[in-house]
Amino acid sequence: MLEIQHVSKSFGTKKAVDDFSFTVKPGSPYGLLGRNGAGKTTTIKMILGLVEPDEGTIRYNGEAFNRSKHSLGYMPEERGLYLNARIDEQLVYFAKLEGKRHVQAEIDMWLERFELVDYKQKKAQELSKGNKQKVQLIATLLHDPEIIILDEPFSGLDPVNADLFTTIIQEQVQQAKTVIFSSHQMQQVEALCEDIAILKAGQIQVQGNLSTIQASYEKRFLQLPFTPAITEYLDSHFRYEQISPKELQVELENSQMAITVLQDLQAAGIDIPSFRCQQPSLHDIFVRVAK
Repeated sequence: MLEIQHVSKSFGTKKAVDDFSFTVKPGSPYGLLGRNGAGKTTTIKMILGLVEPDEGTIRYNGEAFNRSKHSLGYMPEERGLYLNARIDEQLVYFAKLEGKRHVQAEIDMWLERFELVDYKQKKAQELSKGNKQKVQLIATLLHDPEIIILDEPFSGLDPVNADLFTTIIQEQVQQAKTVIFSSHQMQQVEALCEDIAILKAGQIQVQGNLSTIQASYEKRFLQLPFTPAITEYLDSHFRYEQISPKELQVELENSQMAITVLQDLQAAGIDIPSFRCQQPSLHDIFVRVAK
């Protein structure tokens, strides 16, 4: 278990991290969210040991976290491949940096998993952005780390590769790894993370179990088919927005109001082929908290 306890960090007069405390449990991915400059990168650098906190402690399994004693895999937002080096050679190099040798079998397994076998002896500069990202994730996981930190892992991925990344990350979670996400891709965070913290200007604004946070917001969204009859009725009675060519959404203060809207439509003799009442998404909460 990774514990961040009352950690603060300033650069000159700017307080980049102000009294952060959160716990990341093995097998329970943690989403570290916020706009640019919110304190995510500084927090990650302190966990990595690249920056010393001014105050507070970082503990792992009840002891002061010592980077040299525990294996850590870090996928930075700014990818760190050597463009003029062969893929297989730099994967061996990255593994050696983490104290792991004789990794050819593991490299071959990962390259096959990511459909990169044909690129094994190519230079990184010959790869597409998505394939470079795959190689970066392989480098992150190759030494079988206890702690995994992923900074914008889904940025720029097509849907197929995003699904592949999700599957592989879920497999790491099932092995009880300690996983931290820093991302602006709210859908992926919502699908993967149990606990989150939303940061703003160096302070934690919201944190805890994601499902509990979502349930605490009374606001609900009623989604209805985009039909002429429903649209005409809502034009006169409720504010709504069209969220797709076939669907519209009414923002409501609570779930009881959804029942009222449906009853009103029914009383007006309007056919309702289908409907969904949803609690706020992580995207909705993030925009509300971080803006």
